[in-house]
Amino acid sequence: MTALKRNAVARWTIAASLFVAGSCAPVSQGLLANPQAPYDTAEAEKTLTFGYTSIVERHLDRVHAASVALEGMRGLAAIDPEIGVQRLDGKLLLTASDHVAAEYPAPAEDDVRGWARLTVTVALEARGLSAKMQEADLEKVYEVVFDATLAKLDLFSRYAGAKEAREHRASRNGFGGIGIKFDLVDGESKVTEVMEETPAAASGLQAGDIITHIEGESLAGMSKDDISKRLRGPVSSSLSLSVRRGFKPMEVSLRRGLIVPPTVTAQLKDGVGEFKITSFNQRTTQSLKQELEHLTARNGAP
Repeated sequence: MTALKRNAVARWTIAASLFVAGSCAPVSQGLLANPQAPYDTAEAEKTLTFGYTSIVERHLDRVHAASVALEGMRGLAAIDPEIGVQRLDGKLLLTASDHVAAEYPAPAEDDVRGWARLTVTVALEARGLSAKMQEADLEKVYEVVFDATLAKLDLFSRYAGAKEAREHRASRNGFGGIGIKFDLVDGESKVTEVMEETPAAASGLQAGDIITHIEGESLAGMSKDDISKRLRGPVSSSLSLSVRRGFKPMEVSLRRGLIVPPTVTAQLKDGVGEFKITSFNQRTTQSLKQELEHLTARNGAP
């Protein structure tokens, strides 16, 4: 993600909040004014406008909104290879199976909003031409459009959708939680790790414990994502867990704290300290310092 300003390690991402609404606000005449549109077209236009603007502004060489959007719309072929987009004589042609299905007047070269609106129009029109496009949700459309746009600008850039963007923010800045890692084992939520100096550690939770209920609600049949959502919440908010340790049932009450995922591990190997940094967040520097001090203290180095 070197056409764009970026670090060779850190990927520049476009984080977009996606909203799916039961009704849609019109952004142009005709197709987009249809109240049966499968998603909020006004929000889609805003998101694409933001994305295209970000790409144009961050590119080291001058690029036009037209070229950015055209590459993006061509990305719809990643959903259905039969869908194509061409620009010819001031018009944009939407094709299906090599036949022209629709044509639109091309906006001005630098009309970012116009090209964003046209992208939404083309994506909606393509749904009526392709079963695969009908199956694709708005998040998938964003993904293929932005990935296609960025592919020719910078190999290290890519699109991060709403869920991934939230996960990145939680990894960097922390989140309200209790400080455990767990896996689903034989359909049960088994604690695999309890982070030090967290609400979970303070409450006495241990690796191997089985969490059976959260706030009185059984976790049977829940996905890992659903369980994680219930464990997270505002910092300092209360949480009650029903836990089984061996054959012993337990009730655990605690308050969520700010959990910043650990990013640094250290070990001594053949007399040499090895430090592994998996990612970077607000506590990486302090964690590295602490691991260095602990390793030094354990091995008696000056």
